[in-house]
Amino acid sequence: MGDSGNPAPAPLQAAEILRLAPERLSPGGDAARTSVVYARLLATILEVAKLRASIPPAGRHDPVGARAAWTPLKRHGSAFRSHHLRRDLDGRWVFKLRPEMKGVCAGFFVAGAVVISGAFLQASDRAWLPLALGLVLIAAGGMMTWFATSPIVFDISRGYFHKGRKSPDRVLDRSRLKNHVDLKKVHALQLISKRVKRTRQPYTSYELNLVLTDGSRLNVVDHGSLSGIRKDAMTLAEVLRKPMWDAV
Repeated sequence: MGDSGNPAPAPLQAAEILRLAPERLSPGGDAARTSVVYARLLATILEVAKLRASIPPAGRHDPVGARAAWTPLKRHGSAFRSHHLRRDLDGRWVFKLRPEMKGVCAGFFVAGAVVISGAFLQASDRAWLPLALGLVLIAAGGMMTWFATSPIVFDISRGYFHKGRKSPDRVLDRSRLKNHVDLKKVHALQLISKRVKRTRQPYTSYELNLVLTDGSRLNVVDHGSLSGIRKDAMTLAEVLRKPMWDAV
């Protein structure tokens, strides 16, 4: 999303600013020194204006939004909707794995099992090659399942957000947890897009991040469904009673 209207004029170069600086700026006649100061001042103003223009309108008029970064937190992301927001039996809001992602993880296990079965049926000195490949596929599926099923929890009653397998209830000092934050420190929700180019067919993925009161951010989830992640972000914004900054 960008601002509408006429494009902003191109920034003046430092040399042009020096040329346009009036020689009468200094009553003492030191026009060169005054021109340099004038050029640096204008350059600083232009840089600040450029930085402000790079902030999406969603958070431009908020002091915390002006301090927060608007670039992706994660390098990668799935091309489809991997998670969706649900309320569990304990009243917590959690992101659950969707059938599409479960199918991808299961596909690695099935492919590995098929390859290993073929290795046992193959009477050859090179039977260890498909056996090794099958084990690699199963290991990849296991790792993918492990990371994909990592808990992502908004516990409203206890007042915290947590992402990861290490339960905050089993930790004496929760401040040491990497992906854990008190909900009182959450200032807004941020929705941004990114282009993922790790495959031959680049695709767009979307990030839902928490913007904290100090301007830092914490990633909640990222995947390839804009409608899905936007719907979940709006639900969380309503539950948390925080603004949702949609920069897509």
